[in-house]
Amino acid sequence: MWKRLVDIGKQVVSIARDVQQSKTDVKEIREENREIRRLLAESLRDNQGIRTELNVVRMELRDLIHIVERNAELADRDRENLILRLENTILNLERRLPPPKLDIERTDGPPGAF
Repeated sequence: MWKRLVDIGKQVVSIARDVQQSKTDVKEIREENREIRRLLAESLRDNQGIRTELNVVRMELRDLIHIVERNAELADRDRENLILRLENTILNLERRLPPPKLDIERTDGPPGAF
């Protein structure tokens, strides 16, 4: 009977030790869980910051594309205006020129032939 009581005592001590170890493990797991939650919250804040920055970059890029397209349109219009001004200047210069002289008497063909 004493042997049985000793065995029960050993089991109680063993169970007490296991319970204490389990409490320690639970405490560590809770601390790790808290740290993981903190890191997750921090990561989510960082991701939100990155999303905000990406939206700002996206809007700036859209504005830059609009500026580039507008500059291309202006460059096309300016080029077209320059060509028209050049053509106009050439036409004005042609009007100032005296009419061409026609050489009626040519030596290489019959008389009266141009």
